[in-house]
Amino acid sequence: MSNSVLIPHPSSPTTIMQTIKVKRSIELISELLELADETVWLVFEGDLSQFDGRGLTDVERIVRENATYALSRPNNRAAIPMTPANVLTIRLNVLPRVGIRAQICHVFLECDGRILFAAYDHFKNGAQVSAWVPADFLDRLAHEGVIEPEREREDVSSSSSRSSSSSRRNHEPFYHVSQPHGGYAYGEH
Repeated sequence: MSNSVLIPHPSSPTTIMQTIKVKRSIELISELLELADETVWLVFEGDLSQFDGRGLTDVERIVRENATYALSRPNNRAAIPMTPANVLTIRLNVLPRVGIRAQICHVFLECDGRILFAAYDHFKNGAQVSAWVPADFLDRLAHEGVIEPEREREDVSSSSSRSSSSSRRNHEPFYHVSQPHGGYAYGEH
């Protein structure tokens, strides 16, 4: 598949991730929350100065004082379980204000250490979705203008995979392993 990458994970041989080009990131994350149950966690990494956790329950937040981390290794992290009350609060209060493409460097949806959705470096190279996200769901999002339609996604992925594969190697980890909600271990291509 030209628009997929293999993401090794310790608990499974491989996880196929499809690359999508994101037009409206806040709407994409909000829509993805429809698919989430209480075992899924939303993770923000980056500048959390605009993150307001009021109304959210069981948020695990790590703020590191050391500001010398590179942009691709953000120093602040918040992990939020997708309870029904948290999903509503995230949609109404967190997503519109947190700075998805400005303050937040990386966004993940994860479950039991497996990445279901990942957007790195402020969505610069689109996002990655696993098979957890059904194809008809992606088609609906494309029809609504939230992401690029499949044909355009394939064209962009084919050309960008040739031209940006070396840049992706330098910026994107090939796996993220939850260490239970206390951080991620990063691997490289």
